Amino acid sequence: CALDASGTSSFDVTSTHERVMARLSRLSLRRDPTGMLAACARVRVMPRSQWHAPDVIEFIRAPLLHPGWLPSADPDSIGLQALVRHLQFRVDAPYPSHLLPELERVANLLLQDPRPLACVACEKVVRCISTVAMVPERSPSLVAVCEQARLKALASARSAPTYDDARSRAGAIAFLESDLAKLAFFGRVAPTMDVRWSSDPGVRSLTDVRGKVVVLEFWSITCGPCVGNIPRMEQLKRDLAGTPVAFIAVTGAVQEDLSEPANPTSEQIESAADVLGKFMASKQMSGPVWVNAAGVFDPAYGVQGIPHVVILDGQGRVRASDLHPADTQAIRRAVAAAAEPVR
Repeated sequence: CALDASGTSSFDVTSTHERVMARLSRLSLRRDPTGMLAACARVRVMPRSQWHAPDVIEFIRAPLLHPGWLPSADPDSIGLQALVRHLQFRVDAPYPSHLLPELERVANLLLQDPRPLACVACEKVVRCISTVAMVPERSPSLVAVCEQARLKALASARSAPTYDDARSRAGAIAFLESDLAKLAFFGRVAPTMDVRWSSDPGVRSLTDVRGKVVVLEFWSITCGPCVGNIPRMEQLKRDLAGTPVAFIAVTGAVQEDLSEPANPTSEQIESAADVLGKFMASKQMSGPVWVNAAGVFDPAYGVQGIPHVVILDGQGRVRASDLHPADTQAIRRAVAAAAEPVR
């Protein structure tokens, strides 16, 4: 902090960030889990403005090559857990195509080490490998690694006591058995949904919007980021009005007490319709909004965190997934790409 001429304190964000980055860069040179954590942290504190800088790929690549997460150096899996989080949140388009050799190496090492596939995050590890294996430049060997990891993680989820509750175990198994985990998601017709209620009676299934690019947003009124991004999505709808693009918001059977029961009864569906109708009116939110019988965390679509946006083309095929409504430019690019024929 510093005092200006008027005596008001100020915080020099730029110089502080530079010092933090320099400190993390020095720590990342260590060949132990501490160095690995520093390499991951350096990516996390990078300003969004630098995400498209020419050297950003080197920062993302560094944790993948760091020795601090390998079994010999990381007996407590500290660096390994950091690596999974790094893959889960930082490996995204357009980066996988630039990282294939490193990511394939990581995938093979993860498969050899039984710990990540025998932990609570086993489905997250498979999701990371699956994300990489979905890129157009994927190699046959990476696809094979992904399938081996899926089967290994599935066996672990079914037999080992790695989950605290039955619901978490069931969710992990459902994901590991899904088309997404089997690499049969992108480019294929989207899974059908059991829509129990729609704010627009004329749009109750994906076939009702066939021929249009579809923006599916999985969200909930109990999710702060979901609610906070409603104005952005509404503006995007207005910007794309008159074009062959349909927006559908998918949620669970939220009740007055804000609970979202699984496999809702007809009474709970009626209650959810009332709650959602009032919420839409209060937020000036346009529809359609669907209540999905599988809930907002639909394993068929690989939804493990919300908000979660999926883009379908006019033939109902999945063209993009796991986008965030805060990044409307990414959604616009995905919509434009989905409007183009599959090469």
